[in-house]
Amino acid sequence: MNFPPESQALNPNEVDYLHMIQRFDQLWASARTDDEQAEMQRLLYLIEQYEIEKYKIDKHDNRDSGISTAPENPEHRQGSFETPMRSTQ
Repeated sequence: MNFPPESQALNPNEVDYLHMIQRFDQLWASARTDDEQAEMQRLLYLIEQYEIEKYKIDKHDNRDSGISTAPENPEHRQGSFETPMRSTQ
């Protein structure tokens, strides 16, 4: 993943978060083994934890500004993330 120049100002947690998303996307496109599925589950958990923590911080920081940091669709990550079955033939 090529990060834009402004990413140099990101804190290490944000860079790790972007790397986790990149890896999850790679696995989403090609995961076939149980180990890869398990890695996807682990990454999804870590990504969600980061987003929950960031939302708490953003909500606290903006509480008096009238800025809403709530996601437009809070259900965007709920549900199954199983990859489609692929033919090995």
